[in-house]
Amino acid sequence: MAVTTECPFGQKHRNLSAIATTAVALTGANSLATDTPANVVAFTDNDANYPNRAGLNGAICTSISAIPRQTVTATTLWIFGSVDGTNWRLRASATMLATAVSATAETTRTILKNPDGTPINESNPLRLAAEERLAGGIGVSWVAGGVVFNLDMVDL
Repeated sequence: MAVTTECPFGQKHRNLSAIATTAVALTGANSLATDTPANVVAFTDNDANYPNRAGLNGAICTSISAIPRQTVTATTLWIFGSVDGTNWRLRASATMLATAVSATAETTRTILKNPDGTPINESNPLRLAAEERLAGGIGVSWVAGGVVFNLDMVDL
């Protein structure tokens, strides 16, 4: 982003999503302990006219949440960031509590948190580098359904 004395307003509000069904391994090759974890699912833009990454001047995420599509046990949720699409580093996390999905009760949504533990929101956004991509990962596998991650961001 060019240096400016003007207020850099958001340029494009965007919504991206990802669906994770298979757990990220905790140890070993291609695990959470490496920069190339398997089973991370890249966010895709819900508007096919836009790329699946932050804009040329970066972006701010004002909301990242996850919601299960079926009854789940407790699991860790992770958000990974990558500027090259190959090396994925942990950016945010949260614990999704066990929840029963039913036709008569609200399905619990989990809000992901910044590294300092504050919820990601408009007051405490997650800042993305130029063209940074995000991906979601889960700690416990589900055969069907999975966990849907939703992300709201604004390109700068």
